[in-house]
Amino acid sequence: MSEKEITVWLTKQLRLFIPIKDNDSAEIASLFKFRTVLKGDYLLKEGQYGDWWGFVYQGLLRSYSCDANDVEYTNAFLREGSFTSELVSFSGAAVS
Repeated sequence: MSEKEITVWLTKQLRLFIPIKDNDSAEIASLFKFRTVLKGDYLLKEGQYGDWWGFVYQGLLRSYSCDANDVEYTNAFLREGSFTSELVSFSGAAVS
C-alpha cells in the first residue's frame, strides 16, 4: 500500500464526518505521519502521553489494560476504518 492509497482511504473516512474537497486531500495527508504497526508493537504504553489520533487502514488492533496482578483485560478491538486515541492522555491531563 502506498501513501497515496492511504491518503485516498483517509479522505474517504474523514468525509464520513466532515466535507473535504478533492484538492484538500494532499494537504490534509501532509498533517499525518504514516506508520506500520506490527504484531507485538504498541501504539501507547502505560505512562506515555497519547497526543495523536490513529486510523486503522488495514488489520486489527487490540486495546487492553492490566490490573494490579498483570492480568490483561481487552477493552476493544479496532478494525479497519476505526479511529483511536487515548482521549484522557490526549488532553494532556493524564498519562495512559
